[in-house]
Formats: sequence, structure tokens, C-alpha cells
Amino acid sequence: SESTRGWIDTVRALVEEPSGAPSASSLGAAAVMPELIRGRFRKLRKAFRRLNALSSMEEYHAVRARAKKLRYTIEPAAVIYGKPAGEMLRALRRLQDRLGTQQDAYVAKNRLLAIAADPPTGLPSQTLFLMGRLAERHSLAAAEARKPVEKAWRRVRGRRWKALRLQLEELHASSPVAQPVPLPVADVSLAARPERPSQPVNA
Repeated sequence: SESTRGWIDTVRALVEEPSGAPSASSLGAAAVMPELIRGRFRKLRKAFRRLNALSSMEEYHAVRARAKKLRYTIEPAAVIYGKPAGEMLRALRRLQDRLGTQQDAYVAKNRLLAIAADPPTGLPSQTLFLMGRLAERHSLAAAEARKPVEKAWRRVRGRRWKALRLQLEELHASSPVAQPVPLPVADVSLAARPERPSQPVNA
């Protein structure tokens, strides 16, 4: 999207900024990045907390989409945030992979059941039987994938997120945009005031 391209261009400007005074775009990126990353993590955490034993695959897919958005937000800035960002990205990829495995099993099960419910003409009964067994296996695989998904999420929200959050706070606090520039204070001391002309004394 246009907003995503603008975000990547801004981060690239910050990373490639030559030594010297930072540009307005790089200062803007330094100010926006931490809050954008924190905001997308909060949305991912909220989506995951909604999951339970009765959650639909659509709800799991929403979690996967949130994880993808967070990963895409961190990736352009990984060079800035160093090791904490790299570890978080690996944890997010693992979470996406686990959710993808679950989604694939669910889709395969539904596809097999749909074919078995309305089989093509001439399809042997043995083939239908095997399709039913495969659908059962995929259904079981989708259910069993929930534990690896939960484990992958714990890796995301645990020490990896804490380390990245600390890095966000430290670098933001030390960036020029976070440092207020003191304004010059006018010298209002008596010594700096011009002397008033003395009033003539009437004789």
C-alpha cells in the first residue's frame, strides 16, 4: 500500500542518513517507529487473548494477519534495533509458520469433505473412504497444531518482546527528536537594562 511504501522509505532514510544533522524525515521515523511497533504488538496480543478452545479458524487467521503486520513493521528497522529485533522477527516467523500449518490442515480437511459430499461421477467407493480418512487426519492435525501455536506465541510475548521494548525506549530517549532544545533566555538582569535619563531638577 502507499502508506507501507512511505513507511519503508522513511525508515530507509533514517538508516542511510549520513553523519551530521539528521533530516526531518529521519527524525520523524525515529519518533514514529517505537509507537507503531508497540501499537501493532498490542493488537496482536489482543487478538491472541481472544482465542479459546472454541475459536474458529477465521479467528486464528486474524492472529496470523496481525503477526504478519507486526513483522513487516519491524523488518525495515531491524538494522536500527539490532539483536532484539532479529530475535523478535524469528519468533514471529515461527508463529506464522505454526498458524500456517494449522490453516493448511483445516483447508485440506474441508476440501476433502466437500468432494466426498458431492463426488464426481464414477469415483470409486474406496477412494471416497480414503478421502474420509484423510479428512479425519487433517482435522486432527489442525487441532493438534494449537499447542505449537500457543508455544510460539509465548516465545513472541516473553523475553523477546521485553528486550525489543527496552531497546525501543532506550533509542527513542537518546534520539535527537526526544531531546528538547533549550530556548535562549533573555538577560533581564539590572546590569543589562539601559539606564534611564535623569530627570532635570527644577530650581
